[in-house]
Amino acid sequence: MDDASRTIYVNCDLVAYGNFLPDEWAESVFEKAKTAPCLDNLLLDLTQTWRAVAYTASMPSAFVRSVQGAVLSYARHKTSDASIASFGGHVLSRVADELRDEVSLSRKLRRTIAGRISVIAKEFREQAAKIEPQMSIEEVWQEFFRKDKAGDGFAQSIWGSQRVSYVAFYNEYEAFLIQCAKVVLGKSSLRITDKSGKKEFYDALRSKFGTDLFDVCWGHSEINIARLVRHALSHAGGQETDDLKKLNHGFMLADGKIQIGPQHVHRMLRHLLAGVTALVAAAAVLPAFATIPSQPQDDDD
Repeated sequence: MDDASRTIYVNCDLVAYGNFLPDEWAESVFEKAKTAPCLDNLLLDLTQTWRAVAYTASMPSAFVRSVQGAVLSYARHKTSDASIASFGGHVLSRVADELRDEVSLSRKLRRTIAGRISVIAKEFREQAAKIEPQMSIEEVWQEFFRKDKAGDGFAQSIWGSQRVSYVAFYNEYEAFLIQCAKVVLGKSSLRITDKSGKKEFYDALRSKFGTDLFDVCWGHSEINIARLVRHALSHAGGQETDDLKKLNHGFMLADGKIQIGPQHVHRMLRHLLAGVTALVAAAAVLPAFATIPSQPQDDDD
């Protein structure tokens, strides 16, 4: 889909813009963390942010469905007898004024006609009630992609929502891992942007939570791709970086820039959810997570 100056990619499958964060997953991890108050607290921060991001990612679908719901609700609206009677009275007055030189409408005749209007209107309403209004959600969705300025704006908003959501989902995941590492290391500050901090972080994942956790939470190839894509979107204007060029990352490029669709967000989330699930299971039995620290944790990069 073409913008005035850039080519962008938008996934036109409406179904793809939904179910980013399954309720059953949240219920499962909170159940595992219920005996570890510190872990439960960190998990609450993660899921609250993720839930907000999920709403952003699914906004295209939610918006179109709300339009459909509003139109169908309006179609099901039933006019009251009082409204019909009022309308009938106005019609009769107008007719009487326009035809006053040709027809004389007595009060009795007007009441009779108004009564018949009410009866006929009731019959119409009863017939209409038997017909359920239909409106294809797919037709509504496709209408917003029409080739005009408004359609281009809608496509741009979808394109932006997926880019923002991809970065936000990953950022909060990394923050959760760092906070958990700080707890198990007993540190108030941990920065993984410097060599010493990165080594401590890696050692915490490898030794404190179990030997297999590092590969699931951090070293997995898909999480590495997500980390590099996040970096490209945040620091390189979405341009494919040299590190990404070395990998079979599977992202479409337009004008050299990475294009993010809901399928990419879902793909990343599958691995982030698995990483959080594994970390929660490992952390829940550690004494360090049994109590909430008295002092709030510092913000870290």
